[in-house]
Amino acid sequence: MLRKLGLFSIPLKGYISIFIIQLKTKCLLTCKKKLGIKSIHIGCLSDTRWNCLFKNCEAILHNYKAIINVLQEEIDNQTDRNANEALGILTNMSTSSFIVNLFILKDILSIINILCQMLQEKNATLGKAAILIKGVLQTFENDKSTLAFNNLWLEIQDFAKDYNINFNVPFQTQRLKQIKREPNRLIDFVLTTATGAKEPNEVDNATAEHYFRVNAYFKVLDSIIVNMKKRFCTESLEMAESIDNFFKLNIEKSKFFIDHYKDLLDVNCYNLKSEITVVKNYLTLTTGKDDISLEDLKTFIVKNVYPNIYKLLQVALTLPISSATCERSFSAMRRIKTWMRSTMVENRFNDLSILNIEKDLAKKINNNDIVNAFLNKNRYIVLK
Repeated sequence: MLRKLGLFSIPLKGYISIFIIQLKTKCLLTCKKKLGIKSIHIGCLSDTRWNCLFKNCEAILHNYKAIINVLQEEIDNQTDRNANEALGILTNMSTSSFIVNLFILKDILSIINILCQMLQEKNATLGKAAILIKGVLQTFENDKSTLAFNNLWLEIQDFAKDYNINFNVPFQTQRLKQIKREPNRLIDFVLTTATGAKEPNEVDNATAEHYFRVNAYFKVLDSIIVNMKKRFCTESLEMAESIDNFFKLNIEKSKFFIDHYKDLLDVNCYNLKSEITVVKNYLTLTTGKDDISLEDLKTFIVKNVYPNIYKLLQVALTLPISSATCERSFSAMRRIKTWMRSTMVENRFNDLSILNIEKDLAKKINNNDIVNAFLNKNRYIVLK
């Protein structure tokens, strides 16, 4: 779900993937032991698990000294072809751009990780996460300020001092002909920033802090905010909240969901209101609780008695925004049908998918019973 937010549309993926390398595990562990660094595992990247990105950012910052030492040792020994690769990685990891972007991603992903953990819960719904989504968006909008970046910049400077990393302003390293300046014919115009030109003072007096704040920090935040608003649009959140209220049998607050599907499912709204009223009273008397749980609805809603509620409940339970289990089922398909099983027929694929989706029931099956049932069959082939 979160992979569509668009973070990888910005040119920063290389700063994460560059340090996921096949370092010699033994050398790295030995080096960390000598330096007295607590071991934190550097995992593989996953486009569907954003917490992997956050954990790797933390791991790289925590193990930075050990990784630098291992890379330097690999370069000094020059025992195999990995020395050239180690030199390239060490050069990139020692640049100011790598360090700044690593801190920025760690700071932003730490906020996204909270939402990611919420949406990965088995009983999570988009309706329950709606307030959290709005809170995350508000956090990013508040962080898009000079003050917020200043606090992050102090951490970056402290880290850079420990490892003698110098900050170079890219404006000063560029040749003058590469810097776009304002044409002379537009000097007297009031609005000229649309041309993308740099003011002379901006070019000459630009600092590293200003450059990375504008060209890295603000750009990442803009991309996150825009894509989150696009992914979690107002209509989706309204539908999610409406479905959550339908599970509570609140007909007024679930009107958006009911109106959206009533024509498609041929739901009689007048009868639906009567059914909801009866079910609420019945469940209150039966369970003795005012709060109606989803399990209670699954148990007591019968198709013949409550046909309108039954139809809407079926749709509500199968929509991915109402349960993370639905999305997990789709994610499992790629693990079931791999390139080694490319010739799998549809019937077998369906059976394996059902076993994976209903794994709780599959674990209760006794293997001995299956073997005995298989042995009892007559498997002889009559030859003619």
